[in-house]
Formats: sequence, C-alpha cells, structure tokens
Amino acid sequence: MMILAKKSTRMSGFTLIEVMVSMVLTGILVAGVVGLWGMVADQFFRLSLRQKAVFVLHGHMERLAMLYRTQANTKTLYASSTGYSQGGGTARVILYVDTNTARSTDPLMKTSAASKSNFDDGYILYLDQGASGLSAEDRNIVWLDRDKDVTAQISFTLDASPDPDSLCYPDADSTGCHLLTLFLDYPYRFVPGTTPANNVLPGIAVETISVQTIVGARK
Repeated sequence: MMILAKKSTRMSGFTLIEVMVSMVLTGILVAGVVGLWGMVADQFFRLSLRQKAVFVLHGHMERLAMLYRTQANTKTLYASSTGYSQGGGTARVILYVDTNTARSTDPLMKTSAASKSNFDDGYILYLDQGASGLSAEDRNIVWLDRDKDVTAQISFTLDASPDPDSLCYPDADSTGCHLLTLFLDYPYRFVPGTTPANNVLPGIAVETISVQTIVGARK
C-alpha cells in the first residue's frame, strides 16, 4: 500500500517582515559606519591642525630668535594683545613690520625691516585688514591651512629678568639675555576685512599654545 507524504504548507523565501527588518539593520549599520568615519575625519582634521600649529609656532620662534642676532633699526609699536591667563594679564606685545604701514598682504615676516637692538620688544609682520593703529584689527595672522582658509594668531612677550643664576652676560640694561615667549591662538577662519575673534571654526574651541627660548648673550 502506498503512503503519501504530507504536503508542506510553508513557502520558501523571505517574508515582507524579514525584508523590512533586514533593511532597517542594514541602514543602522551604514549610518554607524558613516558616523564613525565622520568622527575619524574630524579627529584627523583637529590633529593635523595642531601639528601644523606646532610647526608654525616653532618656525616663527626660529625667525624671532634669529632677528635678535641682528643689530640696528628702530621699531614702532602698533598694538598689544591681552586676555592670556599667564602673566597676570600682562599685555602680549604685537608689532607691525612692513614697508607699507597702512596695509600688508604678506603673511611672512620681513627680516629686512625687523632688525633688533638692545633687546627691545620685537617685530612680527601682521596681515592688516585696514589702517594700522591701536584697534581690534591689529593682530598677527599666519596661515595654518591656506586651502581651507584656516589661520592662527601669533603674539609674544619678553621677560627682562630670566637670569636668577647669572647665566647671561651683562649688557647696557643690566640683563644680558631675555626670556622670549611666543603665543599662537588657533584655529580661526580667514575672512577678509574681519578680525579673527569673529571667525572661529564651528565646533572647535580656540586653543593657545606657547614656546619659550632665551635670546641674547649667554655664558
């Protein structure tokens, strides 16, 4: 006698609910990967800016230190920068160097006009956005990423008494060498005709880094 197998009533393949669940899970996975890559890209951008800021800071420190080995010429003080936590609110002196004192478009220092004498406060070229003078515009602007219009602001101060152990030779002002501190604020977005403080990068807090060196005659 022949026995017939019971016919299965279940259909093969995916049901609509399974397809929808798969689509939702795939969407969550894709969104997570995109978010992760966005986070990685943002951190990489921040780290690359900091690396560039360190390079720029040390580069300008080398320029300033070299200028202290050159004699002669006078200087003109145009502006000062305050608001740093170090030094009890001491103004960070900013000076303007350019053959055209009304406006400059050169972001690099002009050493020919920036010689030093008698350990006076030094010169840094400032990318002026208007007439020079004691205004909020008078700041020293340097590029961090020119392709992305990202800039930084530099300033410096001199300490005339870094010599508690008589490590420096004496000179006319009884101090043979000075402590030079260079500050760099970053990042800002460069917008012509405006000050850096009005153009911070969205989502990135402005940070100040600094470096110090001794300038002048040392034993």
